[in-house]
Amino acid sequence: MQGKTIIGFELKRPLGEGGMAEVWYAENEIGKPAAVKILNKDLSHNDQIVERFKNEAKIMVKLDHPNIRQVYGYGELDGRHAIVQEYIDGDDLKALLNSGRRFTDAEIEKWWNQMVDALNYTHSMGIVHRDIKPSNIFIDRRGNVRLLDFGIAKIKEGFSMTQTGAMMGTLMYMSSEQVRDSKHIDYRTDVYSLAVTFVHLLTGRAPYDTNYSDDYTIRKGIVELSLDMTGVPDSWQQFLEPYLAKNPQQRPVLMEFNGKSAPEPNAKTIVGANYLSEETIIEGSVWVDLGLPSGTLWKDKNESGFYDYDAAVRSFGRKLPTKEQFEELKESCQWTWTGNGYNVVGPSGKSIFLHAEGRRNCYGSEDYVGSDGGYWSSTPDDSNYAWYFRFNSGEVSMRYYDRCDGRSVRLVRD
Repeated sequence: MQGKTIIGFELKRPLGEGGMAEVWYAENEIGKPAAVKILNKDLSHNDQIVERFKNEAKIMVKLDHPNIRQVYGYGELDGRHAIVQEYIDGDDLKALLNSGRRFTDAEIEKWWNQMVDALNYTHSMGIVHRDIKPSNIFIDRRGNVRLLDFGIAKIKEGFSMTQTGAMMGTLMYMSSEQVRDSKHIDYRTDVYSLAVTFVHLLTGRAPYDTNYSDDYTIRKGIVELSLDMTGVPDSWQQFLEPYLAKNPQQRPVLMEFNGKSAPEPNAKTIVGANYLSEETIIEGSVWVDLGLPSGTLWKDKNESGFYDYDAAVRSFGRKLPTKEQFEELKESCQWTWTGNGYNVVGPSGKSIFLHAEGRRNCYGSEDYVGSDGGYWSSTPDDSNYAWYFRFNSGEVSMRYYDRCDGRSVRLVRD
């Protein structure tokens, strides 16, 4: 493989090899380093494994966060699938634990807070990692966290490799609901796994001893018994215990550690990147009161798919926002671009997240995914055009466009 090139990066030397893939150090023509993860030859003919490998690349290439490893591209080398990703110099937490390293209070607090920021970001995008554990948390030479390996991640209301009854993840860090059924879980399984991981970091002891416990015993313990917190400092024990609740509904949202107890569990709390909102549940849907002057409630997520203007009006009627309601949203809220959409925080301090889902043009092609977003209003301009709300990293505005264009839909409730 040495000397071969993929998307402009030349393989220089091997970095390591595992059961699924080998990893090479590579550089492009101007010396930018990369790590190229190449699926093992015997697995490159397994359609399910190849799809999972591609899924990892598709998820990670969309993520833009300082504590998540970046992916540059995807391709093939001699018929073997490969992911070209950021080269990071350092070690994962499993390797550091196995070396006998013990961590300072400052390190553990910093890493927890960085992981909270990274997971709140991925969860706001509807992505559940499902395999949070020490070996997937990398510490670079500057002492900062990089979250790795989204190979078994689940996208909310989207693609999932999990089959009913299958168990994906690493057993000793799994939540009770993940042990029972890996298919029907949400972001709160990551919350639990992160807390278990940090109990491991704080004690230097794995959560379960596989030398004396078989898989059945570990599963039973995860579902029925409280995790052994012996050796965990009191401040951390009080903070982590709520995140280890067996019932996912009782786990609080992820918060930074500040030496105090975690917030009280609240089943009506949802996650947004850097912001928290309270839900109002009406007619089975979730609406957020942003504190707007008009009192308008905005739905917490988009309707699935792209709609041309007339289809949007037929399908959603009065729940489609007016031009004026979009203008109120723009003028009354604080907008923060995250790399693939906006966190929109209202006067009440509550928030919604607007995904840059791109569009489907009048000819049926989809483009601008991740960089541009647009929502139809209910307000027509003339027989051929209608007003829509357009946003990207440099613009938030009302425009009018062809009614045949396929746009996203976000609903309101007066």
